[in-house]
Amino acid sequence: MKIKLPGDLKGQRISLPGEQKPSKYRAQRTEYNGRWYDSMAEALHAEQLDMCMKAGIIAWWLPQVPIMIGEPGIDKPYRVDFLVAECPTFGGLVEVHAEDVKGADTVSFRRHVKQWRLRGPFPLHVIRGDDTEIIEGGGG
Repeated sequence: MKIKLPGDLKGQRISLPGEQKPSKYRAQRTEYNGRWYDSMAEALHAEQLDMCMKAGIIAWWLPQVPIMIGEPGIDKPYRVDFLVAECPTFGGLVEVHAEDVKGADTVSFRRHVKQWRLRGPFPLHVIRGDDTEIIEGGGG
């Protein structure tokens, strides 16, 4: 049996019921240490954070932490990939920063960066492969 498709659907892949649709940016959900991450890069970064913790470079880290940086009462919290606490300094202070692993920048992410610069409570480290950009928060 042949199925006719409307002209605007020709050439597009159609998911069958029960079949998982591929992600928009081809990110592959990956499990690490019993937790599922949105991409392989994110899971590998979680593994790196565990190694840094064992080596005493960082004190602790948390995955998928919501941070309110948008318009109060309008926007939902922005969920950073990781919240990282560095080891305490001599004065006992612990510095905290957020980390986001990026494969592709989106319009939505660029908007979040603008909001972070205005209201972010601490620095945001944007990790793209081997490159890291630090966005200073404006609300801290």
